Amino acid sequence: MTTVRTCTEPKDAWGLVSHVLGNKLLVISASLSGAEESIPRVHAELVGDLHILIHRMNMHNHPDDASKIQQILDMVVSLDVTKREVRDAIYDKNNELNPSTR
Repeated sequence: MTTVRTCTEPKDAWGLVSHVLGNKLLVISASLSGAEESIPRVHAELVGDLHILIHRMNMHNHPDDASKIQQILDMVVSLDVTKREVRDAIYDKNNELNPSTR
């Protein structure tokens, strides 16, 4: 099974982007009602996973996919992911850029 650290193909990378966003943003959302101390850790994990995927895509000659994943990472880093509208915008951006969701 392909992981963030072993990914070499865009199809797998986009599957992992969707998986990571879905899991980590859901944990952040759920943490808003009592476990706020876990939000910075989960946010850092999300940033790290996306960064690794960008690096892996660049390393395996898929710069266009890396650039698109970078757009999602930029949103995750610069916007407040504790806000529902921000999480929705990130999901929308993934749906816009991810070839498997178009």
